[in-house]
Amino acid sequence: MNELKSWSDLASKYDMVLFNNVWKLEDVAIWEDYMEQHTCEAQDAQYHIESCEIEGCKKCKELKHDFGDYPECECEPYQTYAIDVSESDVEYLNKEFDLDIFYSGTLDMYLLPVYHFGTSWRIMGLKGGYVNV
Repeated sequence: MNELKSWSDLASKYDMVLFNNVWKLEDVAIWEDYMEQHTCEAQDAQYHIESCEIEGCKKCKELKHDFGDYPECECEPYQTYAIDVSESDVEYLNKEFDLDIFYSGTLDMYLLPVYHFGTSWRIMGLKGGYVNV
C-alpha cells in the first residue's frame, strides 16, 4: 500500500460512496461506533488531564493552555463515505494515516469521516500537507 499518498489515491484504490446523510439517522449506535474509533488532540489532552496524578504537571499546564481546563472534541466530519475495505486494511489505514474508518454494526458497513474540505483530493496528502503539486 506504499502507493497511497493522496486522498485521490485512496479513492482510486477503494470503492467509496458519499453517505453524508448517515448522521441524520439519529442512531446512537452509529455515534458510539464512531467515537470508539475517533481520536484527536483534544481527546488526548482530556485523557491526560483527567488521568494525571502528578502535582504541578508541566504537560497538564501546557495542555490546559492549548485546550482549556476541560478539553472537548469538536471534530465534525465534513463528508462521510461508505467504504469497501477489509478489516486488515482498516487497521493499516487508521494506523498509518490517522484516519477514523469505523465499522457500523447498525449499517453493516465501514464508514470514513473526512474532516478537510475545499482542497482537491489529488493534492491533499493522506498524512497531511500536499502531494502531487
